[in-house]
Amino acid sequence: MFVVSDSNILSLCNCHGLFRRIVLFSEEKIGHLRIDTHADNHIMQHLILKNGFEQCGIIHIADGSERIAYEKVVSVAS
Repeated sequence: MFVVSDSNILSLCNCHGLFRRIVLFSEEKIGHLRIDTHADNHIMQHLILKNGFEQCGIIHIADGSERIAYEKVVSVAS
């Protein structure tokens, strides 16, 4: 399992396609990907869904705030 809990790295680089490259790399290594984001982060929600993740619920982080949770299960060649 690979957990992406914070996507702030995407804001550090104005690289088109960076999120997709991160997902593709992760899919090659790990078969179960999870990511979460704020309900008001519509751009990130779009990217997550565009890259094949499915919404799977709401999580609460340590400070009690809510995040929309997504996951993607892929086959990893051994």
